[in-house]
Amino acid sequence: MILQQSDSVNIFGWEKPNTNIQLTSSWGAQVQTKSNKEGFWTLKLPTPKGSFDPQQITLEGKNKITLKDILIGEVWLASGQSNMEWTASAGLKNDSTEIKNAHQPFVRIFKAERNDSDQKDTKVKGEWLTMTPKTMPYVSTVSYYFATKLKDTLMVPVGVITTSWGGTPIETWIPKGALQQEQDLWASSQKHKPNPWGPVQQGLLYNGMVAPFKDFTISGLLWYQGEANVEYPELYAEKLQLLAQTWRKQFDRHLPLYFVQIAPYKYASHINAGQLRNEQRRASEIIDNAKMLVISDLANLDDIHPTNKKPVGQRLANIALKDTYGLITKEVFSPTVDRIFTDYNGHIHITFKHGKGLHFTSSDIQHFEVGNANTSQFATAVRIENDQIILVSPIENPEWVRFAYSSTAMPGIVNEGEIVVSCFGEVLITSY
Repeated sequence: MILQQSDSVNIFGWEKPNTNIQLTSSWGAQVQTKSNKEGFWTLKLPTPKGSFDPQQITLEGKNKITLKDILIGEVWLASGQSNMEWTASAGLKNDSTEIKNAHQPFVRIFKAERNDSDQKDTKVKGEWLTMTPKTMPYVSTVSYYFATKLKDTLMVPVGVITTSWGGTPIETWIPKGALQQEQDLWASSQKHKPNPWGPVQQGLLYNGMVAPFKDFTISGLLWYQGEANVEYPELYAEKLQLLAQTWRKQFDRHLPLYFVQIAPYKYASHINAGQLRNEQRRASEIIDNAKMLVISDLANLDDIHPTNKKPVGQRLANIALKDTYGLITKEVFSPTVDRIFTDYNGHIHITFKHGKGLHFTSSDIQHFEVGNANTSQFATAVRIENDQIILVSPIENPEWVRFAYSSTAMPGIVNEGEIVVSCFGEVLITSY
């Protein structure tokens, strides 16, 4: 187990009703309470600054229990579908070397068992696993690499609570009641058909795999999901915004949310996953205290589960180290479109947030589509100047531009941090 450092963490459990409970920690904190008529009790326990020294907590009620080998450090919660759930045993680049080197006694992963429920659960099955070559192959690789990078930089233990289920849409991770209060979101959420991979009904996984953690004290949220929403991408940004709002309300903290934009992949011909990725880009703009990571450079178009997960976890950690902990000065955020305008020559300029040092990494740059109400064509004259993309319009009277707006586009444009530019849907062109 790892507890959040320098905080007042929730410790909770069950005992016989109306029983006096006392907690005594090895670092000197002591607190008392009494179990309620159902036997549930909860306490807030002050924690010290994180360290690699193991601690213990003694609980005294009707019986006396001592919890040993407790570490104090940073705790995050990671959720989503199969790419967040993905383990080294299922396939990982350089898997034998990575597993062999997985001696990380100060990285611990709580792996929640799959559980869907019609009602909010208060208990969850799972266990804290210390990372070794025997345990690492069976936990979320994204969470593992996120935690190891954080631990190596912060020099404190890091724990990640992983609660994921492959093949599940975002709607099942959002409280049903919250969706019902938003008419458009509720209507959209009812389009999913049953599938063999997991539940699709609204709220079932929130109830069974998120609600039980409501009393845990954490630093932030990681989210990697979207493949199950590519067929019905509309309003995904608002759904992710609602997820962030409801989860933050549950944890009673304005937690940072760092999420991964899904990778390019050869979906069925009737699906344009560029729409879903554009929705995720929109989400990064409308959700406060949230950042999106683009990973199109890590994609395998023939595999919906890219096995190069190490950079995903490490890049998420870099975002946290810069945005939450303020320890990184280099650029770690993905460039996203800011403004599109024409100059006096009629050339189209595209500016980007986090676009400093913009440059090409490949010759595959023909992903800028310019259009109006009647037609559209891809620009062939594309250059970078002063951190702006400049296009020569292939049509007369251009009205909008969209970029890498397909399931498989893997454009080679990055910023000074070598982070890939996000795709975007139709953005209107304004005058200079």
